Amino acid sequence: MVVETDCISSVESVCTLKRYFLVGSNHAETKYRVLKIDRTEPKDLVVIDDRHVYTQQEVRELLGRLDLGNRTKIGQKGTSGLSRAVTAFGIVGFVRFLEGYYIVLITKRRKMADIGGHAIYKIEDTNMIYIPNDSVRVTHPDEARYLRIFQNVDLSSNFYFSYSYDLSHSLQYNLTVLRVPLEILGTETARTRQESFDIFEDEGLAAQGGNGVFGICSEPYRKYVWNGKLLDVVKTAVHRDWLLYIIHGFCGQSKLLIYGRPVYVTLIARRSSKFAGTRFLKRGANCEGDVANEVETEQILCDASVMSFSAGSYSSYVQVRGSVPLYWSQDISTMMPKPPITLDQADPFARVAALHFDQMLQRFGSPIIILNLVKSQMTFRLFYN
Repeated sequence: MVVETDCISSVESVCTLKRYFLVGSNHAETKYRVLKIDRTEPKDLVVIDDRHVYTQQEVRELLGRLDLGNRTKIGQKGTSGLSRAVTAFGIVGFVRFLEGYYIVLITKRRKMADIGGHAIYKIEDTNMIYIPNDSVRVTHPDEARYLRIFQNVDLSSNFYFSYSYDLSHSLQYNLTVLRVPLEILGTETARTRQESFDIFEDEGLAAQGGNGVFGICSEPYRKYVWNGKLLDVVKTAVHRDWLLYIIHGFCGQSKLLIYGRPVYVTLIARRSSKFAGTRFLKRGANCEGDVANEVETEQILCDASVMSFSAGSYSSYVQVRGSVPLYWSQDISTMMPKPPITLDQADPFARVAALHFDQMLQRFGSPIIILNLVKSQMTFRLFYN
C-alpha cells in the first residue's frame, strides 16, 4: 500500500482570466502535479493534465513565469497576472446544472483515525467555485435554485476520506489485493510517460519535471462511494492521484489498554449510495438487487504500539445490514405507529433477492450468515409474556 507522504494532500488554486491552475502537492511538499482548467468555455469542462511530477522549485518557477506572462500591462511590476483563489485539501468533484461547471473543494478537514499509518479524515467544510469567467457566462434564471438544492447536501456531515487508504473496501481486501501493485505501478509509470504532454504549450512555457505514480492504486467499490458521479467527468482525463473518493457514514477510533498493552479500536460504517434514502421513505430493493438503508460496518482492532501493516497485528470484523431484499413499502401518510407493509410487485422466483445475495457472495464469498431482524407476532408475544 502507498505511503501517505506520497499522496496529493494539498491543492492550491490559482487563476487567470482564461485558466484555472490547480497545484497539488504531497504532505512533504516534494512532489507536485498541475491541472489546467479552461475558463473560456461557458458550458463544457476542459481539464488538461500533463501527468508530470514537479519539484517545489520547478513549480515556483512555473507559477512565476505564468504570473509574468499574464500581467495586464507588460513591465508593470505592481500588477499580478495570477490570482490565488483558494487552498484546499482535495477535490470532491465537478458538477454542472444549467450554466457552466463548478468545482467542489475540501477546505477544512479533521483527522478521525489512523490505520497502519494511513490517516482518515472527516470533511469539515467545502467550497464551490464557478469555473467560467463572467465574460462568457450564460446566465439561466433557475441556476440558483438548482445550486441551493445541491447545497442542501451537507458535505460537512459524516463524509470521510483518506489519501492513501481505500475506505470503500474492507481491511482484508486492502491487505491482500493491494500487495500486488508493484507490476501495476511499473506499467502505469511507463504508460504515463508515453501519454504525457505539455499543458503549458499554449502559454508559451516549457514544462519540466519527471513522471511518477503516487496515491491509491486500486479501484474503489462504487456502492460505498458518494462522489463517483462528480469525478466521472474527469476520470479519464486526469491522473488517478487527483481522484479522491469519499464515503458517507461514520468513522471513530478509541485507544484502550488490555493488560497494559495499547490497542486501537476503529469503527467504520459505510452507507451505500445505491437506492439510498431515509427510513420509511425507502424500503425493500430496486431491480438491481440494491437494498435500502444498507450499511457495511467494520470493527478493526490493532496494536497501537506498531503503526505498520507489515509489522503490526490486525483483526477485522465486518457485518452488513439492509432492508429485506423484496419489492415492498410502507404508507407513512397515515398517523400510525406501525404502518402496514405493502408488497408492491410480485416476484415469485425471488429474482431481486438472488441479485442481492450475488453481490454479497462476490464481495465476501461464502458462507453468508443471515440474521432476521423482523419481529414476528409470536416473538412479540413471547417477549411480552
